[in-house]
Amino acid sequence: MSLVPTLYRSSDSGAPALTGQAGSLRDLLRAVLVTGYGSGGSARAAAGWTETFTGTNKAVFRNNPVTGTGGSLRVDDSSTVSGSNARYALLRAYEAMTDVDTGTGPAPTAAQVTNGILTPKSTTADATSRAWVAIANERWCYLFVDLGNTSSGWVGVASLPLFFGDIDTRRAVDHYQFMLLGTDLTSYSGGGNLSGGMFTSTPAATTPSGKLYLLRNYLQASGAKSAGICALSDGSASGAIGNGGTYPDPVSGGLAIQRIMVAESARVIRGYMPGVYGTINGQPFTDMSVRTDIEGIPPGTTILAKTFSHALVTPLTYPNHAGQLLFDLTNEG
Repeated sequence: MSLVPTLYRSSDSGAPALTGQAGSLRDLLRAVLVTGYGSGGSARAAAGWTETFTGTNKAVFRNNPVTGTGGSLRVDDSSTVSGSNARYALLRAYEAMTDVDTGTGPAPTAAQVTNGILTPKSTTADATSRAWVAIANERWCYLFVDLGNTSSGWVGVASLPLFFGDIDTRRAVDHYQFMLLGTDLTSYSGGGNLSGGMFTSTPAATTPSGKLYLLRNYLQASGAKSAGICALSDGSASGAIGNGGTYPDPVSGGLAIQRIMVAESARVIRGYMPGVYGTINGQPFTDMSVRTDIEGIPPGTTILAKTFSHALVTPLTYPNHAGQLLFDLTNEG
């Protein structure tokens, strides 16, 4: 267990497979968050969460209640909800849970999203393994999944993002900054349009995206709060973070970076996405490349460049929906 994040990959020895079958996402998250996987020099230690409840292809994962809020993520990977199929799982955050199906303080609420955040795993409901990448510590987790991309340049790239866990809050005392970020889909049967805006920045964060939900608002009032993302703007239309622009930066000759803000409404900034930076310099690095020379970050800090797409299975068709995030793998997040 550590606040320094660990990098997990489907290519690791002993890593769990993610497929379009019931239970595969539940098992992946269990391995990353709770049990770890692999052996010897290739072993990956668990991120430091606990599995508080389990069921048939279901689980509840809780982050560290000492260093974090102790918020819970419920994963329903059973394909039993009406209209669902094994290509995706359904997720919901909770303030507390008493069993695998019962909890208080849900985010999103049922009124906001009936069945929970729909999280695609694969374009096909079969045992075909999909590439994935996770960056996690005992408070939070980012997961990227390749659903089965066929577009040139994206084959095998884990790009569709998911986040759950504690954000870095700006409030002095905040017990409810646990957040879930995912798609706004209500169904998924493989292929086609997914979800725009999961890591899209609006210059003033004027409108919550409907894809991010905090357990409560900054006043700590009961009820889930929807939120939006705000980061550096390149002065043009809103788009994916790390999309557009050129590298090196024409002004500084380096890289223009900024922490990614979580906004409850226009200029009401609850906090920041943990352990990650955004850039306006247009996917400056190769996906999964590691750098120790990023301008504005202490020398020697290991930064992982992670390319993502939040829109389509074939993201090159809509390149403005693709971007890049820069993860700090050296410091506590």
